[in-house]
Amino acid sequence: MNSFFKYFIHDPLIGKIITGSLLLLGIYGISTVKIDIWPSVSFDELVINTYHPGYSAKDIELRITNKIEDKLASISGINYYESSSSEGRSMIKVVLEENLTDVKAVKDKLYRAIDTAQLPTTLQDPPAIVDVNSDELPIYTLGIVGGDTYADQFYYAKQLIDQLEFFPSVSRVASTGYRDEEVQILLDLEAMRQYQLSVRTVEAAFNQRHIRISSGPIESPSTRQIILNAEFSNVTALNDLIIRSNFNQKTIYLRDIATVVNGFQTPMTYTHINGQPGILLDVIKKESAEILPTVKALKAFFNQVIIPSQLRLIPVSDMSYFLTRRLSVLVSNGLIGMALVFIVLSVFLRANVAIWVAAGIPVAVSGILFLLPITGQSINVVSLIGIILVIGIIVDDGIIVADSVVQHLEAGHDKKTAALLGIQAVFAPVITTLITTFLAFLPMFFMSGIMGKFVFCIPLVITFALVFSLIELSTALPAHLANSSNRVKRPLLTMDWPRRVYQHALCACLRHYKVMSAVFMVGLLGLGWLLATHIQFELFPKSSSEAFIINVKYPKGTPLADNRDQTRAIEAIVSTLPSDEWVSFKTLVGSTNTNAYDYASKANETEIIVYLTPITERTRTAETIIQDLKPRMPDTVFFRLESGGPPVGRAISIEIIHSDAQIRSTIVDSIYRVLSTTRGVRDLSRTDDGLRKTIQIQPNIKKAAQLGVSLSDIAQVINTSYTGHIIGTFNQNNASIPIRLQLDPKNQSVDQIGNLVVSNAQGKLISLSQLIRVVDGPITPSYYHYNGDSKTNVYGEINESETTIKTVVKTVRSQLDSAQWPNAKIIFSGQNQDTNRSMNDLLKLFIVTLIGMFILLIVLLRSVLQTILVLSCIPFGLLSACLAFVAHGERLSFIGIIGIIGLSGVVVNDALVMMHHLNKTAKTAPTLADEITRVANGCATRFRPILLTSMTTVLGLLPLAYGFAGNDPFLTPMAMAIGWGLLLATPLILFVFPCWYMAVSSRL
Repeated sequence: MNSFFKYFIHDPLIGKIITGSLLLLGIYGISTVKIDIWPSVSFDELVINTYHPGYSAKDIELRITNKIEDKLASISGINYYESSSSEGRSMIKVVLEENLTDVKAVKDKLYRAIDTAQLPTTLQDPPAIVDVNSDELPIYTLGIVGGDTYADQFYYAKQLIDQLEFFPSVSRVASTGYRDEEVQILLDLEAMRQYQLSVRTVEAAFNQRHIRISSGPIESPSTRQIILNAEFSNVTALNDLIIRSNFNQKTIYLRDIATVVNGFQTPMTYTHINGQPGILLDVIKKESAEILPTVKALKAFFNQVIIPSQLRLIPVSDMSYFLTRRLSVLVSNGLIGMALVFIVLSVFLRANVAIWVAAGIPVAVSGILFLLPITGQSINVVSLIGIILVIGIIVDDGIIVADSVVQHLEAGHDKKTAALLGIQAVFAPVITTLITTFLAFLPMFFMSGIMGKFVFCIPLVITFALVFSLIELSTALPAHLANSSNRVKRPLLTMDWPRRVYQHALCACLRHYKVMSAVFMVGLLGLGWLLATHIQFELFPKSSSEAFIINVKYPKGTPLADNRDQTRAIEAIVSTLPSDEWVSFKTLVGSTNTNAYDYASKANETEIIVYLTPITERTRTAETIIQDLKPRMPDTVFFRLESGGPPVGRAISIEIIHSDAQIRSTIVDSIYRVLSTTRGVRDLSRTDDGLRKTIQIQPNIKKAAQLGVSLSDIAQVINTSYTGHIIGTFNQNNASIPIRLQLDPKNQSVDQIGNLVVSNAQGKLISLSQLIRVVDGPITPSYYHYNGDSKTNVYGEINESETTIKTVVKTVRSQLDSAQWPNAKIIFSGQNQDTNRSMNDLLKLFIVTLIGMFILLIVLLRSVLQTILVLSCIPFGLLSACLAFVAHGERLSFIGIIGIIGLSGVVVNDALVMMHHLNKTAKTAPTLADEITRVANGCATRFRPILLTSMTTVLGLLPLAYGFAGNDPFLTPMAMAIGWGLLLATPLILFVFPCWYMAVSSRL
């Protein structure tokens, strides 16, 4: 390697070209890299929604859900599927197996299977399949409120959707509270009875008149097409539809028996924005589009668009603000941190040396910016974590090289010789530290589940930075240091005095190294036990939540309109929150969130999502706000906090699977009793919490047979009269407007069912009162399946200050006697499943990483014992970081663990560099005193680089940890873990490690 280093040191121009080229690559990368909120991640999940208004939950289950599930059962590559069947809607979530070699092939099979499912012919639309991925998250949500009627909002929303979808960067606009227009034929029951007409007669008359037939071309010199067009084109023409006419009777027109109006679909839900009825528009960008310019263009459009005077546009959520604020906080705090790092390096090394060491940061970032777009990745919240982590590590390695060069300069060597000797002395441990850092984050490449897909870009970013850093450290940095200015002879401050103090203190410890080693070992074990009993883990802490959800559940059978009216009182309470605490809130009346991408329609339930101002702009946390609202809310209200991280499910989610509903209910009762008495558990709910009253039609089968009436005719007449039936469409302006036939709402009472008439086989009209009996009866409002088997879910939330999800699950498992129900399957999903899966993967892979580090260090150190000694310093970082979390009253989170991994890499690097230097000193000490002096001198030689690496890392992260230029609670745990952890771990490296080294030095 000498020739390699000499080549660059003696030709400084090449070093400058290398640094300049690497920086130019970064400048090019800035123009190509995409900035986004989250990585582009496919969840390998599909949601199949099928709607059939008028169908009961049981009909949906039997005729739609079961049919689709039968097809899914035969497809390989599916991990599991679960479904909910409620009134008018089937929802099936399909989760594919991980690590499929051909995901597209499995999805294609699924699409084809659904196409072949034998579903009811009365379906208005085929099943809608949504491929769930992070790009489907809306980047901007807008509310339209005001106007005298819904029509005012509808026509403006329709116009706005068309304009927004014309944007080249917009994929689609999803709407909530948007009901399509339709022409409604409202039959007058009394008039129909007067004219002796049935519903089927009216429908038949329409079908015979509303036709368009192409008969082909006429073969002639000028070929022309023959078309018979008798379609209705407007409501006036439809009113003139002849229902019955002959020579002896008066002609009966549709206007004689019905009112024809331009209306809208019957609402299954209502949407409110800030308590006002309205329509929500969620703008979803294309995968290739960038969020910041897209939202900027949208805002410019909204500022210019003409808004009717009676309407208002209300911004509900803006993800670009979230991203811009996070980037601003990181960049501002990062610049402050870099300034502090430069000041420290300038003071304790030399200003010209500090410049070239600090230059390693933009070089590494340039590598990241250049390579990210090539690999299809973006600058996002997760990749920023990797950038923050790697910057501190890169500076540390630069400091080690620079300090080694400076030491040889201080020994009297010329600059080129000092640069050559300096890089030679530390190159082996430096390259080893780079590899060990890579190995530390290697497990994150192989984590499974959604979490694994989200964090994949962290080790990728770190790998890119390490590669570019290695190029800079081995070629450009020695050349820059060898040819830098001679004007600064010595640093502004030296570490001679602190080094001597450290050397004397270390000698005192080493004289009693056996006692000190034992004391340190017992102390560390005791601290570890204390922290293990006090530290609490949470995947993504909710203390910095900027949104919370209010779920309202009224008694079964509550009409949608009553739900809406009662919810207004809850909205009024939310509106009383101080204006500086909330941005907006949206209300979904008749909906409940079942997962991150689906809402199930339930007339008796409501969900209110409250978007808060940033945590740094208000004095109260989301949890405190909830505690303030709770006493003023009715007992039907439950609260949930949003974590702000990737979707991880409900806090408590337990699935009980068994074919027998009674057994399922018994198991759920047992689980409910345990959870109800478990400290810290709140807001429990279950999916089988009661039956709903319904009207049941009991046909007289014998009588119907005698009168020649089929049961299907009876069902169709009732369905058409009360739910309505689409009998055709108007084609206007390239759009199809459905035509719905139904009874006038004023005739849609239970008492009128018997007054309906149906034609028998001979064409005679028979009153339904002769054929049916109307009774009240209970009905199950929803049916749930897991892999086609019936299931019941139990949901709940926890008070994080009182318990953890792991504790709750352990309590349920210990108190539930599952042996009573050997055929039942109980699945603990939700955050418990996500937490265990992510952490188990990380733990298993980290063990493999330790083995890799072990082998690598043996190659460098040529000693198993020394390798064990270096790796034994990893607990220093772990305990130090955990102590910082406990002292600050914070929970250990997934982001905090990532910080601890980075911290462990720094600690191992410090120990490795110290060990490598001790190995280079001659072991000729004949006495214990001489050995103590040798070890103390060797450690004192590494005092400055170790202290500088700790100071620069701590100062670099201090602004982010404490929000000097704005706070980011999502990333604070990582900065706290590394900053405070290193601050506490450095003394352990400086004192404990040498004592342990002395204790085993005779065997080294």
